[in-house]
Amino acid sequence: MALVVKDRVQETTTTTGTGTYTLAGAVTGFQSFSSIGDGNTTYYTATNGTDWEIGVGTYTASGTTLARTTILASTNSNNAVDWGAGTKNVFVTYPAERAVTTTDTQTLSAKTLTGLLETKVAVSASDIDLSTGNWFTKTISGTTSFTVSNVPASGTAASFILDLTNGGSATVNWWTGTKWAGGTAPALTSAGRDVLGFYTYDGGTTWTGLVLGKDIK
Repeated sequence: MALVVKDRVQETTTTTGTGTYTLAGAVTGFQSFSSIGDGNTTYYTATNGTDWEIGVGTYTASGTTLARTTILASTNSNNAVDWGAGTKNVFVTYPAERAVTTTDTQTLSAKTLTGLLETKVAVSASDIDLSTGNWFTKTISGTTSFTVSNVPASGTAASFILDLTNGGSATVNWWTGTKWAGGTAPALTSAGRDVLGFYTYDGGTTWTGLVLGKDIK
């Protein structure tokens, strides 16, 4: 069983009471719930134009039914609507309370993320802006004093990788609060690549620096 969301899925039903919807066929211009797949779940809205119900439904091909598996919101105090006689429209939707946006801080639970990718960001000057990614590259050609900006607030861990080329060819100054093993910054390769990792948990007051690889060829 999988959660499936499809575009332009809408059918009618004359189901009464609080039980499983028996679907009566697609509305003109829409596809039927069969596109969801037998045994799969989907988000739905049901309405008669006055009352409404939003939930997670389980589609069954035999009998073309949609079980009201979980009610998320409704005009019946967020319980299943006790439908009277008449035609209702049932359609696939994307509930606001289940929406994931890219602009607000949200907590995801019991989710598996696969194929998570980050853009590699070339540091043009010396500021490492964490709002742009978490993998940064820089070729050292003169004295460089790194800074880090847009660090998450204390209590939220943040980390990034810095891929340096010719890091030992000139002086590299690390931002305030950077801590290294033994208390000494590593000697970098003057003609080659070094890969370093950094993390903080206190809003950037303290950074732990790690050597992930030196003179990588």
